[in-house]
Amino acid sequence: MAGRIGRVGCALSLAGVLLAPSGVLAATDGELCESAKLKAAGTFAQCRGKADSVDAKSPDATKRQASYDKCEANLAKAYAKAENKYGAECPTVGDVTDVRDYLSQCTDDVGAATQPGGGVPDYVVDLAACSTSLSSTQAQLTTCTGDEATCQSSLATAQSGTSTAADVLAGKTFSSGAGLGATGTMPNVGAVTITPGATSQAIAAGYHDGSGTVAGDADLVAGNIVSGVSVFGVTGTATTGTTITNGLLKTGQTTSWGAGSDGAVRAGTAESFTDNGNGTVTDNRTGLTWEKKSDDDGIHDQDTFYTWGSAQTGLMDGTMVTTFLAALNTAPCFAGSCDWRIPNRAELLSITNLQTVAPAVSSPFNNNCGSVYVYPGVPGNPGCTVTSCSCTKTNNEADAWKSFYWSSSTVHSKPSTAWGVFFVTGDVGSVTKSSSGLYVGGYVRAVRGGL
Repeated sequence: MAGRIGRVGCALSLAGVLLAPSGVLAATDGELCESAKLKAAGTFAQCRGKADSVDAKSPDATKRQASYDKCEANLAKAYAKAENKYGAECPTVGDVTDVRDYLSQCTDDVGAATQPGGGVPDYVVDLAACSTSLSSTQAQLTTCTGDEATCQSSLATAQSGTSTAADVLAGKTFSSGAGLGATGTMPNVGAVTITPGATSQAIAAGYHDGSGTVAGDADLVAGNIVSGVSVFGVTGTATTGTTITNGLLKTGQTTSWGAGSDGAVRAGTAESFTDNGNGTVTDNRTGLTWEKKSDDDGIHDQDTFYTWGSAQTGLMDGTMVTTFLAALNTAPCFAGSCDWRIPNRAELLSITNLQTVAPAVSSPFNNNCGSVYVYPGVPGNPGCTVTSCSCTKTNNEADAWKSFYWSSSTVHSKPSTAWGVFFVTGDVGSVTKSSSGLYVGGYVRAVRGGL
């Protein structure tokens, strides 16, 4: 289109060269520069026309091109001279190439018009066609501008997203504030199957397709779990995993004192205990869960004396209920259970072990507590808690009174007294319910559950 318009103006420019006045009085430097350039342009056009005329009589493309080159060199020289002489006053600067190409096309068109069947191009028709094309182009440009606005709006929406590569599945592309056509990096984990175990299991980060499962077990019922033990939220009610043949436990005595003696026969079911790691021990044979005693001056401290009750009323309303049990059964309660109680005489005897002394208890109730000979004010392992030790208050055999633990059982023939166990030797005895002194006992150990 630009070439067509240029050809229309070609004749006008040549006319300007031919009609330009030879001089203007008092011309400005700008006008002088323009005049010099117009003269050089006319000379260039005449030079090319002369070269075409010579070539028409004796065709020689090489010579014709050499003449063209000379014409162009003279044009460039004249333009440079004018611009150097008049400088910034020239209306145009650096336009020699455009003028050269412009006039070269004009002379080429004139040459073509003299050839057989040739003719001068109809620049008017070309201009009309050009105008129509321009209108169409402008209409398309308007549409394009509207599309661009829509595109810009859509682009802004796409870039307003907050997703990052880590939020999108690996290999998938997306557009957001992180960029256009970005690729996700989230790992494709696919199906995930989890089988519960004794320890927590990590869940892999990434995309899970939802086809995995968490294993279930129909045997996860209370009757299959030891009483007092909770597995995945199911609290057990089973008292043992072993059949009890005679319903009685071994005494623990292993020293034989002759044929038929307890140490020789060892009748009964062997003990089985589980330390629950929360300050309690479960007897797997009886189903009882016992409180462990500490040496940390807290509510579980082995050195604290308590009264059973009032000697006048005979009721169990002493400090072992109002202070000790009240503390254990106040929410959130000790070890998560709020049904702690004082054991009866048979229950208290079930944790004795007659093969030991001072204290005569099974090992889960006597570990990490220091010396067995512990006097008030002389702690065996100061600071140990129910999760780091398990104590049973005792002294030597001569001071058996200092190892008395209350049971919840009353002596029927003498209601002002209650049964208990002297854990220095495992003896059973009774003490006045209101007693709490140094030589008349008064320690407690809580229990819950059972058959």
